[in-house]
Amino acid sequence: MIITIQRVNIFDDRTLGILTVKSGCDEVVYHCNTLEDPVRPPGVKIPGATAIPAGRYRVVIDHSPKYDKDMLHILDVLGFEGIRIHAGNTPADTSGCILVGGGFDKERNLKGGTSRPALLRLFALVRQAIFEGEKVWCDIIDPLPPKPPERNLDWKD
Repeated sequence: MIITIQRVNIFDDRTLGILTVKSGCDEVVYHCNTLEDPVRPPGVKIPGATAIPAGRYRVVIDHSPKYDKDMLHILDVLGFEGIRIHAGNTPADTSGCILVGGGFDKERNLKGGTSRPALLRLFALVRQAIFEGEKVWCDIIDPLPPKPPERNLDWKD
């Protein structure tokens, strides 16, 4: 199973994205929105307030000592520990983790009442894939940089 998080908008205080889940036959079986801490330049990390780097990561379900329950855990993120996919609505809820939900409100937070249902659906899909012997991966993709303005190269001195 592949979970893809396409980061769409990066702001000073948050990163918004779209999460899709593809089954083994490359069919999209689920999608929702994501909210993360802001993406920072390479080498810059503010503990608990920085999104993890783009890349491919393994996802497992394991017990979180902090929350005392089984949760989705993103493994082997260089320079980060305990990165989870969980419910929440605002950047204050992230602490470096990834929040899921159904759409955004006018303040660019996940819409109230959508996060827990989105997480439960995602958790069920991951649990089923693991039960069926699949490995689960999460591809996190940064947005493409804006296209530079076109310049006229036919200039003369």
